[in-house]
Amino acid sequence: MLTVAIVYHSGFGHTDILAHAVAQGVGEAGGTPDLLRIAPEQTDFADAFDRIARADAVIFGSPTYMGTVSAPMKAFMDASARPYFAKAWKDKMAAAFTVSGSPSGDKLNTLTTLAIFAAQHGMLWIGTGQAPGNNDDLSAATEAENRLGSFLGAMGQAANDSPDVTPRAGDRATARSLGVRVARALGALDVGQAVVVQQGVVLGVEAIEGTDALLGRCQDLKQEGQGGVLVKLKKTQQERRADLPTIGADTVRHTAEAGLNGIAVEAGQSLILDRAEVVAEANRLGLYVAGIKA
Repeated sequence: MLTVAIVYHSGFGHTDILAHAVAQGVGEAGGTPDLLRIAPEQTDFADAFDRIARADAVIFGSPTYMGTVSAPMKAFMDASARPYFAKAWKDKMAAAFTVSGSPSGDKLNTLTTLAIFAAQHGMLWIGTGQAPGNNDDLSAATEAENRLGSFLGAMGQAANDSPDVTPRAGDRATARSLGVRVARALGALDVGQAVVVQQGVVLGVEAIEGTDALLGRCQDLKQEGQGGVLVKLKKTQQERRADLPTIGADTVRHTAEAGLNGIAVEAGQSLILDRAEVVAEANRLGLYVAGIKA
């Protein structure tokens, strides 16, 4: 099951309300939420960094204080040099939510700050995907989703009231929908490890059917002329201890039957079953097997 880390700081409880609404949405969409609340004086983020590295996506949350993220959230961001240099979060999906006292409160600057932070880590940003919930003069008082009209991330209003009262239902629903959207976007991208390419054209992408069935499909799709390669790479968020891209002698034979010229696998991240037999079959059929750096 896909995991979404929800990393947030909450000063008075309002951001915590939104974080749990986001988690609800992730769960409703079939994902597993992992709530990581940053403590006010926290300086050690090693556990959080490790859990984020294992997650498939990250949703950041912070109250808007003085027009930007809170100090504990900024401490977390500043401490993230280790995963930054290791590119540990690269190509993970990211999104964000925030809350302030007033309808505006310069929340957009907080979301922009978090989006830039995600971009620096090489992450892929997901917005709300929602049109403004209400454009009349009473918009700040309605319970409509995305009533504050944010596209970059989910916004909520504390209205200087207790977290038992605010953020109200519309803001909580906006946060829930953000969690749903991120989890569904992850599911849509959870495709297979293999692709067949010829002369710059993608002939097919592996689905649940497996590599052999992919090669069978592409046999009828091959273009005129030379070329054609089966490429197998580890998925971005894939668990490295199991289910790495694997090829064997049967893969070589099916590749030849599909009329392709060779196989490329990710060097150091792939399994080759009976290497000697694979090499012998490739030589017999006139195919190349190459290791590439992805």
